[in-house]
Amino acid sequence: MLIPVKCFTCGKVIGDKYLFYQAEVLKKRLEAHIPADNIQYLDDDKIDKTIEGEVLDMLKLTNVCCRRHMLTHVNIF
Repeated sequence: MLIPVKCFTCGKVIGDKYLFYQAEVLKKRLEAHIPADNIQYLDDDKIDKTIEGEVLDMLKLTNVCCRRHMLTHVNIF
């Protein structure tokens, strides 16, 4: 399934940002020596922003609805 061109909720264009988002997250994970498939769990000890959150902030995707599309998209290709 392809990433939606626009956010279903607010209508902001997000389709052109997904490939950059994936590449930037992978690059930052490799720089931090974190495996690409590693799942990070947030708890009281670790409350820093995740790499994904930093990249979404950099892309100026601050609405929860737009962030949801980027974070939960399953790439089936």
